[in-house]
Amino acid sequence: MAFSYVNRSGNGSEKAFTFSFEGQDDGYIREEDLVVTVGGVLAPFSLLSSNTLELVDAPPIGEGNVLIRRIMPKDVPYADFKRGNNFGQEVLNNSFLQLLYVVHEILDGFFPEGYTVRDAVVFLEDVMLNADLYVDGKVEVTNSDSTIGNSVVNFEKGDERYKVPFDEAVVALQSADANLQNQLTGNVPLAASAFSPISWHDQVIQNSVTIPDDKNAWSFGPVMSVAQGVAVTLGEGSYWTIAEGSDISSNDLQNIDQGEL
Repeated sequence: MAFSYVNRSGNGSEKAFTFSFEGQDDGYIREEDLVVTVGGVLAPFSLLSSNTLELVDAPPIGEGNVLIRRIMPKDVPYADFKRGNNFGQEVLNNSFLQLLYVVHEILDGFFPEGYTVRDAVVFLEDVMLNADLYVDGKVEVTNSDSTIGNSVVNFEKGDERYKVPFDEAVVALQSADANLQNQLTGNVPLAASAFSPISWHDQVIQNSVTIPDDKNAWSFGPVMSVAQGVAVTLGEGSYWTIAEGSDISSNDLQNIDQGEL
């Protein structure tokens, strides 16, 4: 569903095209908010009626090569609410409609240059109109081409391209778990180790680990917890000992053989 644009197809002879946008009344506020491109190039036009326009030249034959957009100013509000200004119904309505119509543009996949979503979406630089931000008083024109796969207008719910950052985070977490597990199982052996006079570790276990069979493992309290969604699994014949208190002897250590703190 499109909110702020329509595509029409040229047939080589027709100059007049109808259009409509989501919104109130005519679906736009001012004539200067309307922009037409043919094949990505600005095309001059005149209004025949509120929702019919005529181009100067008939577009060549091409499916969807005529793009009619509603583009709202994004640097200034519709009205300036100062003492003495007109606060009539039309001014108030259009002030709110300007914001609504800007949201429509974003929902349709038209983003201003430098918008942060560019980090995740290929913007079609080769088919975007290279124009000044303002052309004849009209704001920037961009063209998100629905025929190109990486266009933002082609993103759908559940699209694999949305999953990339999430998948990378999962891989990083799995890698951290695997690295820790390799140390526990001896795949990354430590020939010797010693405690300094003062040593410390976190109070929350953030990675899932499995203590191998026939091992003694330990942590130091008095506060230890396991993060939500994380599991500590004890191997057969293994013990996980948590030292409680700040002054404790080895005889006071309590064996935990069920993974419970």
